Amino acid sequence: MTDQRGFLPTATTNGLILVLAVGSSVIASRALGPHGRGEFVAWQVWASTVGILVTTGVPQAVVTLPGDRHALGLRSVALAALGLCVAAAIGGALALLLIHAPTFATGAGALAAAASAFSGIQIGFQQRRGNMVGGFNLARLAPPVAAFAASALVALSRTQNPTTWFAVTATLQVNAIILSGVLLRERRTTERRRSRELLMGAIKLAPVNAVTQVQYRADSLIVAALFPASSVGYYAVASAAGSAVLSIGQAGGMVRFGRRSRGTVAESRAPFLATLVLALLAAVFARPIVALLYGSAFLPAVAAVRLLAFVGFFQSIDYYVVHVAMLHGRTALMVVLKTLYVAVVGLLLVGVAKTDADIMHVGMVVLAASMVVSAVMVAFLVSSRGGAR
Repeated sequence: MTDQRGFLPTATTNGLILVLAVGSSVIASRALGPHGRGEFVAWQVWASTVGILVTTGVPQAVVTLPGDRHALGLRSVALAALGLCVAAAIGGALALLLIHAPTFATGAGALAAAASAFSGIQIGFQQRRGNMVGGFNLARLAPPVAAFAASALVALSRTQNPTTWFAVTATLQVNAIILSGVLLRERRTTERRRSRELLMGAIKLAPVNAVTQVQYRADSLIVAALFPASSVGYYAVASAAGSAVLSIGQAGGMVRFGRRSRGTVAESRAPFLATLVLALLAAVFARPIVALLYGSAFLPAVAAVRLLAFVGFFQSIDYYVVHVAMLHGRTALMVVLKTLYVAVVGLLLVGVAKTDADIMHVGMVVLAASMVVSAVMVAFLVSSRGGAR
């Protein structure tokens, strides 16, 4: 049976994050238009991806490190977070320089990357403590609440400069994440430091986490780098639909990973079914939803919205199974499978960009690849110990 005490608050938080994310997206899209929104999203995608990749494996190692939940000291985690946030800030700035972002946006990219890095580690620490009802969900809420507040504030100023939007969003997110870290800090001081064990655990889990993050973001990164800004804006709307579907399907996997409890096929059926229903609804009503929320200027995104809604469903399966694999210590197959996905999809999408095809073709490639990966994932889950029970 699913752990209702953790599942319901997490599912509710996912729903709230979804509302905040869609709200931020709608406000920014209507204010900036497809071209401005595309520039804004391109900078966000690259900066946040750098932040996540710099910390890859660390949040998961924090959760899975052997011992009781209080066996890992705050100082060990804080030391890792500080160093990785500095590295992420440097990497974020360099990434935006490579895609020729304006100087001011490059500085904001450093903040955005550092915020992404610190947020991931803080969330992992709350999972480690088993705070699935309170701390875990509050830590996850800080970035989207700050992003929504930033969108509302900048919209009131009526500026259409995407650099300003990006800078204000990154600044508020950094402050919100630091504030949540202070409020949620662990007050016990008797734990022994385990920095070396944490480092080794992160190195062990880094390959599967790095390739998973690249897998989830490869399409957005390539679109942001190779497609016109207006196409990036349209694809951002479609990606929001996929993320909405995925967020609902992630709740069960988040709770189970936080409890360090291995999953079964039976326990995964209900969340997967609910996610599939949401994907179907998003696909059927894509046109009126886009017109109502984003306006007629974003109607070219409708076809991609329908495709990426189902990508969100298949990624929810992927998310659940890869976390089961980490708990089983069986990540080798995941690394191989996801590396193949990134290589094949990357080559195909570069080819799509060179033929001047539209974002619908990007969605078709990503959906087909996601279906294949999910089929292998389900086979893995069924074959795992206890998976058929």
